[in-house]
Amino acid sequence: MNNENNGRGGPLDLLLAFYIYNFIGWMGESTYCSLGDGEFVNRGFLVGPQVPLYGSGAMLLYAVIEPIRRRIGKKWYGIALSALVAMIAADALEYLTSLGMEKLFHARWWDYSEKKFNLNGRICLEHTIYWALAGIGSTYILHPATMRFIAKHIPPKVRTGLVAAFSALFLTDTVVTVLGAINIGKLSRKLTEVKTQVTETAEEVRDSAEILITPLRVSAQETLDEAKAQVAEVQSAFFSLIRRDPEKKKRSLVERISARLLRRRPLQKDIQSRVGAAQELISGLLEQIRS
Repeated sequence: MNNENNGRGGPLDLLLAFYIYNFIGWMGESTYCSLGDGEFVNRGFLVGPQVPLYGSGAMLLYAVIEPIRRRIGKKWYGIALSALVAMIAADALEYLTSLGMEKLFHARWWDYSEKKFNLNGRICLEHTIYWALAGIGSTYILHPATMRFIAKHIPPKVRTGLVAAFSALFLTDTVVTVLGAINIGKLSRKLTEVKTQVTETAEEVRDSAEILITPLRVSAQETLDEAKAQVAEVQSAFFSLIRRDPEKKKRSLVERISARLLRRRPLQKDIQSRVGAAQELISGLLEQIRS
């Protein structure tokens, strides 16, 4: 009993504490993210209300800090050393967990790339400080209180039943989630392959289109040159008619110019549009002459 009151319990007590920390971590992170997004967000890798990173982190921090706490106690340099050890241990756990999950499932469950002083987006200074505070708080306050609560309020038989139930749920959730994540990883790789194929196909289509467009571009330039020549003819015809018939009515003059233009070989649609623009120009000039 004394060991439990000092923050040390048996294997079942530690396993039960592990599940409690999983739930506390899930509740805290989901609440934080839900408040930020304005809607409920189920954080974590697993489907159920638990984040094993927090339980594993708490157990790791307890394992590395508890010897310091027992040897030095609550002296300031003991707490400072505990914080340093907590930062190193927790960062190592978080980095390796991120790397392992990405290698296994080809996906990231967190990314600190936008935060300052990050390392490959897996860990960052801000969360390192959080881990230091969490290590001190959990080892010096939370974990001893949790172990005392378990020893005082949960009978041994009930502990055994809770651990068995939580373990069954945890293992089932882990297996289902891992299988689903593996399928997601396969889908991600397949999508990457499809993206590569689409990119290659797009480049081939672009090259083929360039081959087809080049002659069209030359033809368009030739059409444009022809249009310019026809417009020049329209202008020449206009000024010739103006010199010969300066008092003719606007409508008669426009019709004669149009007839003269249309007697030439047919033009493309873009040439016809230019003829319309030329007719409008003629009308405007006639108005100016009459005024």
